[in-house]
Amino acid sequence: MKIPLTIFVLFFSSFVFGKNLIDPLSFSGSQSEKNTVISFIERDVKKTYCENELLESMCTNSMLRLMEEEELRSFKILTNAKNKKILNKVTSTYCDNSMLEGFCTYTMILLMYEEEVKALGQKLEW
Repeated sequence: MKIPLTIFVLFFSSFVFGKNLIDPLSFSGSQSEKNTVISFIERDVKKTYCENELLESMCTNSMLRLMEEEELRSFKILTNAKNKKILNKVTSTYCDNSMLEGFCTYTMILLMYEEEVKALGQKLEW
């Protein structure tokens, strides 16, 4: 399920621009912050699938809940990121570049963060 959903997010999230993600590294877990994150994710997912002519046929309750859950799951994992330097770099890459802003989602950031951490210890071998 993770791969198809990731591919889906990669291709279809690219139509959303100008987001200001809530930083998972500064998240303390208060109820107020939890409510803010949930509200942000709900608005962002709805904007992606319901306010975009190319995706509005996908504006269904089941799709919205699926994507909201995936974004929240990714956010929760990112709050425990061990390598903050890599996470900041990945976030900056996808959220501070207007050409890549559409990939500025917690799901994409988590995917790329995990790939960068994995690549840290790898070397090209024959």
